[in-house]
Amino acid sequence: MGSDAIIQHKDNKKINLKQSLFKMFLAPIYAETINGLMWTGDMVGKYLWDNPVAKAVLGPNLFANLTNPIVLANEQIGKENKYSFPKLIKHYATILEDKRTEKEKKEDNEKNIKNNIFKNFKRNFVDKVDNYGYKQTVKHTLTSWNIFQIINYYAVPQHLRTIVTIGPGAIWSYLSTSWGQGRHNQGKSITKQK
Repeated sequence: MGSDAIIQHKDNKKINLKQSLFKMFLAPIYAETINGLMWTGDMVGKYLWDNPVAKAVLGPNLFANLTNPIVLANEQIGKENKYSFPKLIKHYATILEDKRTEKEKKEDNEKNIKNNIFKNFKRNFVDKVDNYGYKQTVKHTLTSWNIFQIINYYAVPQHLRTIVTIGPGAIWSYLSTSWGQGRHNQGKSITKQK
């Protein structure tokens, strides 16, 4: 929530309370996600190789590239729904449903485009992930976040790793929120790039 308020103030010189509350409701989910990501590194150490580099690369950094699109999609879905948390929940509950307008359905029929649950998932989730934001999160997960996690697994006791990660995680939240706002590529999704 704090990182979002900083971005809002920087960009708009004001803070949208509804947007900040939306982020506040998501914060515990994201914090638990960090805890789960740290656990993946512990499992790598336990079952594959007890090495800080292996734990960082094959654990939280690999799986972060799967969770970052969720953060970016939540940003877009929130924006489209005026930052309504109940509408976000409803969106995910109906993610495989056809949410096209009648006009979109007619255009698809004219182009002979068949609809199915995979296309619904693409339209309702994948197309919500900002291209620029996704590229930035992948690039920085593979570089700077990897270095941080290697140091974390090397120098920090296991019971403190999640706590140590929360501070940099707030910075990461600030950056991914900034990257995911679509202002860098006019909101093109990862599947609509040229």
